[in-house]
Amino acid sequence: MKNLMCTRCIQVITDPVCISCFIKNINVWISEQTLKNEIKKGVLKSMIKEEEEAYAPLDISCILCSKDLYSICNYCFLKEAERVVRQKIKDSLIVNNFCEIFSKEVHEFGIQRSPVKTRKSDPLSLQQESL
Repeated sequence: MKNLMCTRCIQVITDPVCISCFIKNINVWISEQTLKNEIKKGVLKSMIKEEEEAYAPLDISCILCSKDLYSICNYCFLKEAERVVRQKIKDSLIVNNFCEIFSKEVHEFGIQRSPVKTRKSDPLSLQQESL
């Protein structure tokens, strides 16, 4: 099995849900918003473009739809999705609603993702490096 690491934040992917499944949920959410159709389409188009970027396939499938999972974690994808929503949608109530639904834990707990630093003298890190 390949290493289940996100290529953006270098963290282990612990919740194997694919970008397509998130986009489906975002599509449902955005369809319920009072926005012009061209804004809705622009948001989804930008997120689909993100999905089509070249991420390395992993040896694991999405737990919801069984499609191939790629090497981007939910945190990094939702962070990018939030950036797209903030860029394309100017209504702060709608943006805040998106954040409340899709990236609540990031805002509530101030989760910061940074690469894991291991000490070379740590036997576990040396063992992992040799795998």
